[in-house]
Amino acid sequence: MAYYLSREREQDVMAAYRRYQQYLQEHSSEFPPGALALGTSEWYQHPNDHRCPHDGRLDTLFVSEITNQDQKHTITMRVRLVAAYHDGFIEFTYPQVFAYRLESESSEKRPVDWLYDEFRLAENSHLIHEIE
Repeated sequence: MAYYLSREREQDVMAAYRRYQQYLQEHSSEFPPGALALGTSEWYQHPNDHRCPHDGRLDTLFVSEITNQDQKHTITMRVRLVAAYHDGFIEFTYPQVFAYRLESESSEKRPVDWLYDEFRLAENSHLIHEIE
């Protein structure tokens, strides 16, 4: 179930925020510590805070495949945003990616802006970081 990324956010963003925070607290022991810390930080959800990714623009996206000595393949990702206030960068690092999907309606009209995101757990307990 989506929280911030659901249509309900448009009707009542504070109620969506409360439901999302409740979800994070109920599953806190299952979340990677870094994702939980971001998801539960007030500054992370507050667009007036210069650390918040809201309205950040995509600067770079790196997807790498690493092969170890046992021929095991690991996908890693790094996303770098230009902060909304153009006073720095925000970086996300994903050291082990199990699946990913990139979609864009059009990259010709405007830069890709980061509007809302949320962390959730998949049924297999992998972290989902979905961005709108």
